[in-house]
Amino acid sequence: GLLFFGLTAGERRTLIPGATVTTLIAVGTLLLAAHAIAWVEHVSPTRELTGSFISSLLSSNVGRVELARVVLAVLTLWAIALARHRKIALGLGMVCIALSGAVGHPAATHPFLAIPTKAVHLLSGSLWAGGLLWLLWVARCDSKACEIEARRVSSIALIAVIAILLSGLIQTVLFLNTPSDLFRYDYGKLVFNKIVGLVILIGLGIYNRFRLVPRVESVDAQRKLSRSVKLEIAIMTVVILISGFLAYEPTPPVTQAALPPTTEIAP
Repeated sequence: GLLFFGLTAGERRTLIPGATVTTLIAVGTLLLAAHAIAWVEHVSPTRELTGSFISSLLSSNVGRVELARVVLAVLTLWAIALARHRKIALGLGMVCIALSGAVGHPAATHPFLAIPTKAVHLLSGSLWAGGLLWLLWVARCDSKACEIEARRVSSIALIAVIAILLSGLIQTVLFLNTPSDLFRYDYGKLVFNKIVGLVILIGLGIYNRFRLVPRVESVDAQRKLSRSVKLEIAIMTVVILISGFLAYEPTPPVTQAALPPTTEIAP
């Protein structure tokens, strides 16, 4: 997300924090690789990673997805750190994020709808978070550029928020039977907490867009915007952590009322 805003900033693309982008991608790659290793060990019945077990695991659909996104992350890191091709790194990173939509619950429940919906959710979240980081960086480097980029980030973030809300709503409907599941099951409680976090983030976004961005020319407004963005990033970090737990919490069991009706055939 940070790389996207930097590359699309026109003449202000010279402000791209190259070292920060490379570091974030490196950390993301390491985390994805660590996740893959932990996942493989966790699903092993004996906790032993034999060659035959790893081979059979990586031949499954979920195994191929896990391997593919690690490979894409490594290629993204190579493109940004060694090849110095930022556009290629952006493309590979977007594919890696989109492919992550096929990991977790969407792969098992209504995959034809849940997987693309989660991919949109993740890409939109990346844009939103990247926009906040970009705005925070630009505010430190160039006050004039901050005026221009604040409006651009605000507009793109609005689209991203709408996409997050719609895709999140679809996933909630797919994985919960009734609204009461939000309070009956651990999965639902995490969803509820995530909704609360998103509502707070949206409130901060509205405040920034309609109170601070129109007055961003003043130094005082830029200071307030920076503080607000820092708070937004902190809350977003918590929401992302909740989403991480959500991905591995069992969804509520399908109730009889949620099952499609069956047609009885007389003998």
